[in-house]
Amino acid sequence: MTQSSSKLPLRSEIPDEYKWRLEDIFENDEKWEEEYQNIKQMIPEISRFKGKLGRSAEDLLKALKFQDQLLYKLDKLYTYA
Repeated sequence: MTQSSSKLPLRSEIPDEYKWRLEDIFENDEKWEEEYQNIKQMIPEISRFKGKLGRSAEDLLKALKFQDQLLYKLDKLYTYA
């Protein structure tokens, strides 16, 4: 491999169709910040499931759905960042 073929191109040299479009994740940094604040408020809500997961299938399902929702939001948050 020659030195020129191992050089990474500059972002400006890459066609747009091969670049990430961050605005597809969040419209702008302010929207990201809003979601960050929402997630910070959601995290303490996890404690409402403490000691209840074995009570019923319904309680377990609620906890799992909440977990999925939180993880989905976190995935978007860190991917954008």
